Amino acid sequence: MDTRTEAVEARTIRKVRTRILPFLFLLYIICFLDRINIGFAALTMNKELAITSQQFGLVAGIFFLGYFLLKFPATCSCTSSAAASGLHAF
Repeated sequence: MDTRTEAVEARTIRKVRTRILPFLFLLYIICFLDRINIGFAALTMNKELAITSQQFGLVAGIFFLGYFLLKFPATCSCTSSAAASGLHAF
């Protein structure tokens, strides 16, 4: 490989490590805390709504399925809209 190409690759890896990875780690922690909060909410919410833990699992699964199915169209619309310009800041 060319020395110039290696320098560009090294600089790119360094930018990924210093800018993107800490942000992704923060998002991972927020996602983990959100899942924990749903579990804690289930402790009291099941009793207040008079649902069983199986029914709560079904509702949580339906919520996840909706999230999973709508994530791709939302991402496609975001990349083709003006919101995508903010994504290039990283």
